[in-house]
Amino acid sequence: MILAVLIAVLYVPMKLPYTVESIGRVNPVQEWRLIQDQTGRLTSVIRDHKSGAAQQIDAFQFEQGDFSGIKIEIPSGSFVSAGDTVVRMYSIRQREEIQQIEAQLVLYGAQLQSDVTGDKPPIVEEAENKLHFAKQDLKLKEDFYHLKKKLKEEGLIAVTEFQVAENEWNLAKIQVEIAKKYLENVDTGIKVESVGVTQAQLQGLKNRLQILKQKGLAFVIRAPFSGWVTASALPEELFTLQRADEYVVQIPLRVEQLRYLHPDIRISIQDVQSGHVFQGQYGKLGTRVEILDNRQVSTLTAYVKPDSTGTRLSTGVSVLCRLDFGEINQREYLLRTLNFQR
Repeated sequence: MILAVLIAVLYVPMKLPYTVESIGRVNPVQEWRLIQDQTGRLTSVIRDHKSGAAQQIDAFQFEQGDFSGIKIEIPSGSFVSAGDTVVRMYSIRQREEIQQIEAQLVLYGAQLQSDVTGDKPPIVEEAENKLHFAKQDLKLKEDFYHLKKKLKEEGLIAVTEFQVAENEWNLAKIQVEIAKKYLENVDTGIKVESVGVTQAQLQGLKNRLQILKQKGLAFVIRAPFSGWVTASALPEELFTLQRADEYVVQIPLRVEQLRYLHPDIRISIQDVQSGHVFQGQYGKLGTRVEILDNRQVSTLTAYVKPDSTGTRLSTGVSVLCRLDFGEINQREYLLRTLNFQR
């Protein structure tokens, strides 16, 4: 009797919602990472998670001993707009040349003053003081260099840290030579024959200094797109930026469920950290079949576009995915649930 009732129920007109739940993984549609290897080489990589390939790779290579360091302008958790400066890199050689030109500007400025007023003794006194201070600075930098050299030989510091001390010592020696030449010029009474020539030299140095400072903009890295700065997982990853306007969700589905998929299927993605539910859009179905929990599964890729960039979907973590296949009759529901082969 009960069996007869159950069989009869299968043929009574009735509609039941058929949904499937799965645990998916979220990635931003694009991710930009800045990586530094042991040689100091910087590599900028933009990865497109829709295609699964690196979209753009740029490298920044400095000469040995030239690269002094970088400065990250934006902390983790901040929102960055496309074109914002996020990283600054510094060149020791460029900094040395700027300092040399600035020292020469002081020299020729004093020379111009001497040409105009003929006031020599104060210039000599100033030059002697500059040489004295330059020698003191050189002594400090030399002692610091030998300390760093010993630490490097004992393997207690990195090579790049030793190179910074070495470059600072070399720069101090240059400053002493500049101060010596400055004192020699003013002490021996060497003058430029005319004020006009001195002014022309000053202007040429100023122009060169302006060009060098403008050139420094080439050592700035700007954000390729708008997004959120996230914490980097690996020590060699200096900076990670994720696009905030679209996300890619990888959803594993059992092979026997794939036949019911269609482009208009309703997909809900729940962020387990915030509890917020996002609507997903059917993307593409993977061609590979893998084994998960002793079942054959394939991956459905869905896309999520938040209502605003301020509404974030947690990346790199699992999310609860719900696929709504619509309503079906009870007989079809039973066949799908019990996975009967037809």
